Amino acid sequence: MKATVLTHAGIEGPGLLEDILKERGVKYETVDATTQKIPETDVIIAMGGPMSANDSYRWLISELQGIREHVDGGGYFFGTCLGSQLLAKAIGGSVRKAKIREIGSCEVKLTEGGVKDELFAGFGNRLKVFQWHGETFNSLPIGAAVIATGNAMTQAFRYKNAYGLQFHLEATERMVMAWVEAYHNEVEEVPTTTDKVIQGFIENSDYYHGAVNRIFGRFLDTACRKKE
Repeated sequence: MKATVLTHAGIEGPGLLEDILKERGVKYETVDATTQKIPETDVIIAMGGPMSANDSYRWLISELQGIREHVDGGGYFFGTCLGSQLLAKAIGGSVRKAKIREIGSCEVKLTEGGVKDELFAGFGNRLKVFQWHGETFNSLPIGAAVIATGNAMTQAFRYKNAYGLQFHLEATERMVMAWVEAYHNEVEEVPTTTDKVIQGFIENSDYYHGAVNRIFGRFLDTACRKKE
C-alpha cells in the first residue's frame, strides 16, 4: 500500500501521523500540494494550512478535483482541518467562515454513529481534541455521516472510505509552538491567550497522542486490509 501526504504549509506537516506511518511500515511520500499534483496512490492524507478551501488558486482547484476522483474511485482519504474542508468541498459540500474561531483544547461530542464508527469506537461519546480553525463545513452531501459535533459545527465526518477531522490530533508541541508564533494574530480574535493555548496542549498531549494512535492506526489497518 502506498500513501501520499499532502501538505499546504511548512509548519503544518503530518506530525504524529508520520510516526504512525513509519511504525506500520507504510510506504509514503510527502507532496507539497501548492506546487505538485497528486500522484497515483492508495491513500491520501491531507493536512492543514492557512488558506481557504474556497480560494481560487489553480493548484487548489486541481487538488479538489484530484481528491474527488480519488474518493469517488474508492480510494482512502484522511484529512485534518483544511484537509477535511477540502474533502467536504470536493464531494459536493460547502465550506464557510465559522461563527466562532476555535483555537486550543476542548471536547467534541460523538454522534450515535460516531460512537459505533470503527475508528472512534471505545471513546464513549466525548473526545478531547486540539483545535485551530476559522472555517467550517456549511453542508455535507447525501451519504456523508457526521461523526462528531461541537460549538454547533460538524467536527468530523465520513464519506465512503474518506474521513474528515476538523481538529488536530496529529499536532506535536513543536508544531503548536510554531503555530502560536506564525498565527498569533488569530489567537487575539478568541477569548484565550497563547500561554493558555500552549499549556492546554501540553496538559492533554498524552491523551491526543493515544487518541491519534487509535484513530489513524485503525484507519491505516482498514486501508491495508482492503488493499490486500
